Amino acid sequence: MDLNELNAYFGILGGLAGGGSLYYAWKNDKLARFMPHDKKIDEAFSGNENAAGLVTRVRSMLQRVWSSRELRIALSVARQMHFARPMDDALIEINRRAIELGDLGFAYHVATKAQFAVALDQMLQNIVAAALKNGDVKLAQKCANRMHFAVPADNARKQILAYVHVPKA
Repeated sequence: MDLNELNAYFGILGGLAGGGSLYYAWKNDKLARFMPHDKKIDEAFSGNENAAGLVTRVRSMLQRVWSSRELRIALSVARQMHFARPMDDALIEINRRAIELGDLGFAYHVATKAQFAVALDQMLQNIVAAALKNGDVKLAQKCANRMHFAVPADNARKQILAYVHVPKA
């Protein structure tokens, strides 16, 4: 094996590693941090994460968000928070705004990032209601199957059954 072959192998290996790193960054919402964005998003998440006003700041900031790109940036900033409970509160607000904007796929993506099962089930329940309103039974079923606790999952399944008009036994 000469030096040119060795350089070619290391070049291929480096290209694969670079591609894998980009895929990881895209999959885990790390690339959105590098996009130019409004400083009001950073300001909404700044300060003490455990302060009572965090949710109201995030909610008021999200009311001015009208694109999925800005929602992705807000998700990326929220995922950098240190404490799980405030992060889940921020994710719930992002989930609600995504549902308001009609982006149910992104709302599901946000829900899967929750740290606590209670927050996950709350977000998935919101998606089930919105999906049934839009007639997307498949997404509603996907959300119902992803829920952790039995009571919210059963409630979601009852909503789905009522939507498709299955008579009760």
